[in-house]
Amino acid sequence: MRQILLAVDGSEGADVAAHHAIDFAKFSGASIEGLHVIGPGALPAEDESVEVTGVSAHMEDEEKLDLTARTGEQLLDEVRQWTQEAQVPFLARVERGETAGRILFHSDMCDITVMGAQGENAHPSRLIGSTTSRVALDAIRPVLVTRGSYRPFRRVLIAYNRTDGAADALTFAARWAHAAQWELTLVTGADYEPDGEQLIAQAKRFLANWGVHANSRVSIPGDGTQAVFHATQDLQPDLILIGSRGRGSVARLLLGSTSKEVLEQSPCSVMIFR
Repeated sequence: MRQILLAVDGSEGADVAAHHAIDFAKFSGASIEGLHVIGPGALPAEDESVEVTGVSAHMEDEEKLDLTARTGEQLLDEVRQWTQEAQVPFLARVERGETAGRILFHSDMCDITVMGAQGENAHPSRLIGSTTSRVALDAIRPVLVTRGSYRPFRRVLIAYNRTDGAADALTFAARWAHAAQWELTLVTGADYEPDGEQLIAQAKRFLANWGVHANSRVSIPGDGTQAVFHATQDLQPDLILIGSRGRGSVARLLLGSTSKEVLEQSPCSVMIFR
């Protein structure tokens, strides 16, 4: 791992994501690229009078944009302080544009993207923001969506099936288990993978070749989503690693909604692989 993309928007979720990104960077020697996007809705309407960081919004659009950009730079400076304390290389970017689109653009050039489940304008009734959902489901490379308060990942659940994404998740876990001191559990759904016991046994042998031990369970009955949620209730993992079949709306339909449902409903952090 060489480059980690971190989406920064000033929310508590983004702060938690930053600390997890720093953990990965320390373990791997990677650098972090912090990205703050000034989206189309970042400026108040012309007839609005609001306070933006203590300054009246009655000003020209370019002045408003400059003020918003400075706010973004301040948010990135805070993350920069954390990375300096951890001795992790950090590059800051402030860009204008459609938020998810800009994050996706940069995610193609990084090894993983890390972002909070909810941004600063998230609706309280939703477990995941629309921008995060789109990035996680459309990005080519792995995306880590963090939830809850920060604590290092320890209990890691691998949702395993016969997709390429699940194989990538397994390889990722094998590479990180020792360095990050992960306790791994493999899970699959018997209805989703009829030969689940054999499949899990193969995965455990793969991990054993890396010197990594994993617990396992096959949910009977249960499809992929049910298997993951049953295991989550019992094991209370810090992180779920799950594969996806492809990219875009058509691929999501082929996915059978498993990774999408886990992403949207899981109480813990989720990392999606393709």
